[in-house]
Formats: sequence, C-alpha cells, structure tokens
Amino acid sequence: MTRKRQPARPRPAGPVRQRTDELVADRTPRGIQRPSRTARAEAGRRTQRRRSLVRLGGVAAAGLAVLALFALASGVGQPDVGVAAPLEGGVGVHLAYGTTLPQRNRPPSSGPHYAERAAYGAFSSPVPAGSWLHALEHGGIAVLFKCANPAECEATAGRLRTQVYDRSRNGAFGERKLVITPYQEMDAPIAAVAWGRILELQEIDPERILAFYNRYLDRGPERAP
Repeated sequence: MTRKRQPARPRPAGPVRQRTDELVADRTPRGIQRPSRTARAEAGRRTQRRRSLVRLGGVAAAGLAVLALFALASGVGQPDVGVAAPLEGGVGVHLAYGTTLPQRNRPPSSGPHYAERAAYGAFSSPVPAGSWLHALEHGGIAVLFKCANPAECEATAGRLRTQVYDRSRNGAFGERKLVITPYQEMDAPIAAVAWGRILELQEIDPERILAFYNRYLDRGPERAP
C-alpha cells in the first residue's frame, strides 16, 4: 500500500531584517543627499577648531586685561608727568622728629626724613615735611598747597579732598597713598611731589594731579604701606 506524502507546512514568517543603513536612508528626506562619514568628521573637526579659537580668544582677552592693570600699576607705557627733581639721598635715613631737614630743594622730594610716616589724607593744618617725605619713600604722593590763613587752608584742603583725594585709587596694601597738606616754602601755589619727581601748578588742576598720582604711585625706593 503506497503512502501519500503530506504537503509541507509553510514556515511561519519571521521578522524581516533590514540593514541599518537602509533604515537611515529611509529617514533621509527624498532629494537630500546624506553627508558621508568623512564629511561629518570634517564638520566635527571644524566645530572643535571654532571652540578652541573662542577659548583662546577668552584667554588672550584676560591676559590683555592683566597686562593693562600691570601697566597702570607700574607706569609702563604711560607718559611722564612733571619734571625730575634732584635726588638728595636719604633712603632709609631717619632723623629724630622735629630735626631741621638738610635738603637744599624746596619742596624736597627725597632725602633724610622722620622715622614717623605721615598719615594719608587731606589736612588743613601743616603736616611736617619730614613725615610726608617718609610717605614718598614708600611710594606715596604729597600734594602741597599754599594758603594765607586758616580759613583759606580749610577751604583749599576741602576742595582737594573732594576733587583729588576722593577720586584717587588705592595703591599697594589697599591704601590711598596720598598726603594733602599746606606747605609754604615753595614758589608755586600748588605742587604734587613723588620721590624724585615734582609737578608745579599755578592753580588746582585735578586731572593733572591725578595723572601725576597714577603715574608715580608705588614708585618710591621702598615698598611699604
């Protein structure tokens, strides 16, 4: 007896596998050519270069700001203000308070001075020259003015306090290193003095005095408050 063959059962259909690149291609809109891997890599490198340039630009800008602050503090690249005055020694040479100063120049801008440094500020009563000279040695600036009577001294000191002292910047050690005081032994009505430097004026000129202050602040032979 001959057996009849059973027809082969159809296999169940499995999930249709599709290549990854075909799927990607399917998502690419028609008419637009998808960039190659090489193009994508080159675009990534360009983006990275742009970011690096932006970072370098930021670093360069910060560096320039630091250099500008250094130039302001050190006087590098700034024009001279006033004139050089003869140096009369005196670095570290202290005299007893009240001793007559041996300097030949009036006002003095260097030389022996008192051991007590003048306080910084604007004063209507005379600060001894031996004391403000000590401030000059430390890189401070003195603004001297002539006045005929206490009322005029008070008025001039107040004007210089408002127009100069209050506008001056801090020097080393976080202090405004400026002494404003009456001083009669000079020819000019107003004088700004640094160690070895002097600016004589016929009237109060806040901008020139501040330029002198900024130029020679902390330029004395000793770095101290």
